[in-house]
Amino acid sequence: MDNPKVSIIVPIYRVEEYIERCAESLFAQTFDDIEYIFVDDCSPDKSVEILQRTLEKYPHRKRLTRIESLVVEQRAGRCSTTRDSIGLW
Repeated sequence: MDNPKVSIIVPIYRVEEYIERCAESLFAQTFDDIEYIFVDDCSPDKSVEILQRTLEKYPHRKRLTRIESLVVEQRAGRCSTTRDSIGLW
């Protein structure tokens, strides 16, 4: 997807308790023109590892998902929103 309409940016830092449910709730959305950008802020826990395992369960969403360290300049969506890792959609 070269130019998605929406970019959802999720920061990751010490959210191992929440990140799986957060990602699953995002991936359950029915709107398809979305890219998901997960930003690893050098989280010292297993948040990124858990996210990577979660991504394996959603191969149809994997092409839309990136784990980035710098994100604002790289977002492709015409609209973007940030989402904390604790919340569900």
